[in-house]
Formats: sequence, C-alpha cells, structure tokens
Amino acid sequence: MQLTEHLLEQIPGGIAIYDDDLRLYRYNSAWAAFVDRLCRDKDQPLSRAPREKQPHGENQAGQNASSPWTGLHLYDLLSALEGGDRRIIRRRYLELRDKVRAGETVALRAHTFGDGASDSYWDILGIPLFDQPEAHLQGGLMLVINDVTDRVHARRVQEALERRADEIHTLFTVQQAITARLNRDSVLQMIADEARRLTQTEMSAVYLCVGDELEIAVVSGVEADNGLRGYRFPREGSVAGLAVSHGRSYLVEDAATAVTIHRELAQRAGVRSFAIAPLMAGEEAVGAIVVADQEAGTVGSDEQRILTLLASGAAIALENARLYERAQEAAAAEERTRLARELHDAVSQSLFSANLIAGVIPRLWEKDEALARERLGELQELTQNAAAEMRTLLLELRPAALAEAGLEELIRQLVRGSRARARLPINLALDCTRPLPPEVQVALYRIVQESLNNIVKHAAAGEAEVHLHCEADGVVLTISDNGRGFDVDAATRPGSLGLTIMNERAARIGAILTIESEPGAGTTITVRWAEPEPEANGER
Repeated sequence: MQLTEHLLEQIPGGIAIYDDDLRLYRYNSAWAAFVDRLCRDKDQPLSRAPREKQPHGENQAGQNASSPWTGLHLYDLLSALEGGDRRIIRRRYLELRDKVRAGETVALRAHTFGDGASDSYWDILGIPLFDQPEAHLQGGLMLVINDVTDRVHARRVQEALERRADEIHTLFTVQQAITARLNRDSVLQMIADEARRLTQTEMSAVYLCVGDELEIAVVSGVEADNGLRGYRFPREGSVAGLAVSHGRSYLVEDAATAVTIHRELAQRAGVRSFAIAPLMAGEEAVGAIVVADQEAGTVGSDEQRILTLLASGAAIALENARLYERAQEAAAAEERTRLARELHDAVSQSLFSANLIAGVIPRLWEKDEALARERLGELQELTQNAAAEMRTLLLELRPAALAEAGLEELIRQLVRGSRARARLPINLALDCTRPLPPEVQVALYRIVQESLNNIVKHAAAGEAEVHLHCEADGVVLTISDNGRGFDVDAATRPGSLGLTIMNERAARIGAILTIESEPGAGTTITVRWAEPEPEANGER
C-alpha cells in the first residue's frame, strides 16, 4: 500500500480512484490541490462525507482513513464545482459514466468549470478499473486531471492576436484598394461597400458635410429607390453630427431608445442599431461612415472599432480624390496625365499602418511584451518608410532637382523607397556616371519610378533588379522582376496605363523601350538611349 501511495504522489497530474458506487476511495496530493483550488475559486467548500457513509471504513490504509474527502460522491463534487443541481449533474455525466463502466477510456479536453467570469479548463481522463483485488473497486474508475487553464488562455490570446493581425492585413489591403482609385464617386462607393463587408452589417452609407447639414452621398446594401441617396439632414440633433463635430466614433445599440438621433432618417432606412465614424481630413471632418442593422443590439463595439480604423484610411482616399479632381481642373492635359501616374498614397499607407500598429501596441504590451517589441520594430520601419517616401515627394515638388542630381543617386533613392515600402529585395547595379541631357535623365528616372511602382503593386514578385549601364554612345536601363508577368499583347493588362506612359516618355527622348513578359515568367523592361549624331555642316 505504501508503494501505491508513493506512485500516486510521483505522478504530476491529479489522480482520483472511485469505487463502484462512484465514491472517492483514494487520491494524491495533486488532485487534492486541484479540487481545493476549484472549490475555493467557486466559493463552494467541500467537507468529507459522514463517516457512516464511507463504505469502506477507516480500516483501509493510507488516505481512506485520514483524508478529508474520502467517501465523497463524484456527483456531489461536480455539483459543487459546476454549481448545478445533483440530479442535473447526474444526467449530464450519465453517458460518460456508462462508457467508462463499459470499459472505454474517456477523454475530456479543456473541460470548463466556471460561470464565465472565472472559468478554468481541465484535461480529464476517465479510465475503467477491472481485475482489482478490492471487490468494491470492480466497476470503479480512475480520474486523471490536469489544469490547462494557462494553456487555453495562451492559445486564446494567440488566436486573438492572429485575428487582429488578419484584421489589420485586411484593412490595409482594403486601404490600398480604396486609395488606388482617384475617381471621387468610385472612392465613395467602395468605402461604403467595404465598410459593410468588413463589419458584416446589413447596410452602410457615407455622409458628406454640406455646410450645417450632412448629405448621404452613397449607400450600400439597400435598394437605390428608397430615397436615402441625396437625403440631407441637420448636423444638430443627430449622432452623425456629434461624430463630425467631436471627431470620434459613436455606437447606437437601439435607435428606438436613443436620445440624440435623427429619427426620420432611422425610420426611412429601417435600422435599429448602428455605428458611425467621422472622416477626418486633418482637424476638419469632411463626412462620416455609418454601418447599420435592422435589429437592435447587433452592431457592437467590434464593428465600431473596425469602422474607426477604416475611416482614417477612407478620409485619406477622399482627400486624394479631391486633390486629383482639383489637379484635373487646374492642369493641362499633359499635367493631368503626369498626376494620374505620380499621385500616389505610399506615405498615407505607411502612416495608416503605423497608426494601426501604434493603437495595438499598448494592449499587446500587457499580454506579450516580446510581441509588442516586435510590433515596435515594425512601427519604426513604417515611419522610416514614410520618411523616405516623403523625401521623394519633396523632390517631386522641385522638378529642377531631378535634372540637377545625378541619375545614379536618384535611382538609389527610388530603390530604397521601394525596398522599404514593399519589403522587396531589389538588386541594384549602376555603372554609368556620364552626364546626360536633363530631359533624358528625367525621363529615365520616371521610367524607373513607374516600373518599380508597377512591380510593387501588381507583380507579386519575390525579387527585382535595376541595372544602368553605359555604352559608347548612350546608356541602357533595365528593370526586371520574377513576378506574375502578363500578356504584353493583351488588350487589357495590369499597369497598362503606366506602360503607355513609359513608352511615351521613351519616345519623347528618342529612346527605344522594349517589354518582355509572359504570365508566370516575370517582366523585363529595357530602355536604350543613344546620343543623336551631330548635324553635318556644309552645303545642302
């Protein structure tokens, strides 16, 4: 018997042996600690069964005679731990008991004891007992129990982090898609569509500020003839007005009981619960996004959080579209074409991603400091990326600088920015320092810029190369990648506008541009420029 007791104590898990009447016969100290902790957490003290009800008396060796819970019925223990009636507990575990008595080993993984506020999780193994020397143990069972609460919580934290990472990735992808558009109506509709899709709500809309009123510019998820599009309502006395005035999001769980709400609009839209977030251009609100459901309480804090994150990028997209429209109105045809190619949102995307990560880091720090430090590294990289892109944009504001700086240094700057923005390996080989005419240098710089933008946005490449090589009478520029490629002869293809502009730039300086690409085989763009021969003097 002492050997049995010794073996029980050496096992790290909690061990409890029950007789054929499901009364506790023997257990080790680990099991006692588990039960004591569970009962203490649930405020359910357990005492030993009355001595006359201990079926095997005090003459048994070891814990049977002196342990406080010997003789306690299994259902009484479960009733205390789960806070349920003993008859309900018996019915709940009857099938499992019968399986064990039939000779089957039963395993419960991450079994929950708790009321939701202080749940604990346990791996439980029920093993049937046969061929026992003690008659009362025939048909009994052995329970092996291990506390896996920390493991379950760690897994849930990891799953939550993974969900948040997926959410950030999805939002960033949506942000890229939205900001890639420059048509204002298209941007507005995509904002509404993506807001509804990301929050899985029944409808969404984008409001724009018009003086002291708000106008519904676009809707998604409802019929167009319901009179919502173009509907105007005062800012004052509405949740949307509060959102644009205070620059923060709001959640309405039930429009029927909300104090500040434009009831005519809620009734016309047929919604009960909604979240709304402002579209902020700097310190000024330009509008708001709303997502809504017809039932009360179905739009909650998760939808509000997602909408708030989306709104910051959506406002950037609207500002880009506004700037583009203004440029179209003010510029000549050539300038409009240049802006269509060069106006991009790389800095906005980097800052948007940095903003998302910065918002997550404080909560991560409390749960996983190592992961939080990793996110800090990503944040630093994003801000460095934004700084590099800003330097490029500042250079764009001084077109004369493109002709004054060396072409090699200009290309290096473009490559650094693309490497940081896309985390893409780009091999660089520059062996040409000869001075070039300003118009040639600017054209080659623009071709490199457009090529790298196309690689980052469309190629899905794992590697790229940029080579600049001097020849006896000119230079050869090559940009290549190992990405998805495309059909050069197809009527439509990724980046076709960019390729057309590159051909125009090459033709303008008298260079020859060739494009080699096939689906799945990458792309190579080669530009050959030769100095024009001097005109001969003499008679015609």
